[in-house]
Amino acid sequence: MSGYRKSSSKVGWGSGVALVVVAVMVLGQMLFTSKEAGMVASSSTVSINPGGVSSSASRKGDYDVLQSCRLVEHRRNDGDSFHIQTQDGQEHEIRLYYVDTPESYRHKHNGERIGHQAKYFKMADDDEAVELGKEAKAFVLGLLRKNGEFSVLTKWEPVFDSGRYFAFVEVEFDGQKRWLHEVLVEKGYARIYTQGAKMPDGTGVKQRKRALERIEEDARVYGAGGWQ
Repeated sequence: MSGYRKSSSKVGWGSGVALVVVAVMVLGQMLFTSKEAGMVASSSTVSINPGGVSSSASRKGDYDVLQSCRLVEHRRNDGDSFHIQTQDGQEHEIRLYYVDTPESYRHKHNGERIGHQAKYFKMADDDEAVELGKEAKAFVLGLLRKNGEFSVLTKWEPVFDSGRYFAFVEVEFDGQKRWLHEVLVEKGYARIYTQGAKMPDGTGVKQRKRALERIEEDARVYGAGGWQ
């Protein structure tokens, strides 16, 4: 009997330790899970906006709507990529979704790209593509200056590591509010190329590309821009 009691005591003590260990492990896991959940919740609320503009911008679908933007004169401005200043004074370089205007000048790194652009417009000479790029640049920058203020819609999607962000730009053209990328296709100044995205009104990428292709077909028929 005394041997049994002694053994029972050891077993009881061992069981108690085991229970304490299990309880500590469970509590630790709960604290870790809670902390991890907090980190996830915190990260989900962090804005990807690099400039903090979203605090003063309205929203449309997935996009920040930056109203009353202005063109910033910059040597890197081109037909599809240019610097803007937001209403609160921040400067960003944006790149239009869906379209690519020809290069407006040659340098040692863009010869192949110019060749592709010339081929797209069925041009006999790469120099024709550069001339079209100059026309497109003059058209876009002139239109933005004429507008004075225009709207930029962006979700701050970076263009590789270039410091630029993809965006849609809404301008006044021929008395109507128009998307700038659409106007460029209509004028024959841009090829339908580069990244697309769901439109702010929810129109999908495939549907939007089909609409742009119809506009481009009309531009070809009328010999607009590079389709002459």
